[in-house]
Amino acid sequence: MANKPQAGKYKILLVEDEKDLVITLRDKLESEDFSVTTAWNGKEGQSIAETGDFHCIVLDVMLPQRDGFQVCRNLREQGINTPVIMLTARSAIEDQIEGVETGAESYILKPFNMSYVHAVITTLLRQRNIIHAKYIRNKDEGIKGIKITTKDQKFLNDINKLILENYADPEFNIDKLVDTSYVGRTVFYHKIKSLTGLSPIDFLRQKRLHIAAQLLLETDYNISEVAILTGFNDVKNFSKRFKEIFHCTPSQYRDDALVGKTID
Repeated sequence: MANKPQAGKYKILLVEDEKDLVITLRDKLESEDFSVTTAWNGKEGQSIAETGDFHCIVLDVMLPQRDGFQVCRNLREQGINTPVIMLTARSAIEDQIEGVETGAESYILKPFNMSYVHAVITTLLRQRNIIHAKYIRNKDEGIKGIKITTKDQKFLNDINKLILENYADPEFNIDKLVDTSYVGRTVFYHKIKSLTGLSPIDFLRQKRLHIAAQLLLETDYNISEVAILTGFNDVKNFSKRFKEIFHCTPSQYRDDALVGKTID
């Protein structure tokens, strides 16, 4: 039975059947402000990964009931793109290639240094955070070297294109976005969540709000017009949501820009 993660921390799923290694890894990670959920076999690990909301999965290759290669492959086929680090004593290059081909981001050979595992996890999380920022804010700074598959890149590009074509329609919601994205609802949810860090609803709303911010800076539309143009029928709700993201009202955002202030 898996232990439950604590709230407010980066959540790691550790799938490993060596008890001593689990204890050592869990103690190391939890001392570094991670929250660790453990699973003892591949079948259980995959089930938890499918239902939980994890920032990273640390996955042994040789597991009872279902090996790590198959677990990672199954998760990727379902559109779950949570970063995966594989642990193994199998050092053959063929095994390492297979690990990468299943969709794992990193392949660490046993025995390993605990600090190295920690460094790999933090690097993957930092890179994923940069990806999240890029696709929400449409900024390109610091993107070089980020690992994202061509398939995932095309998925996000297609979603962004659909939003840009339909953001002004107040009836363009997640249901319509899923219907026009050519993937199932479950795959869509997992892909958006793992690639952007947001639920699909929050992702669509934030894309609309960043478009609104651009309109405020580049056009003479008033606040009500910008709200309507970005799919918000309720101006008060628009202002409230805008302030949640930009920490100021739409009018303050425009005024600050006019006097030369920089707003993130």
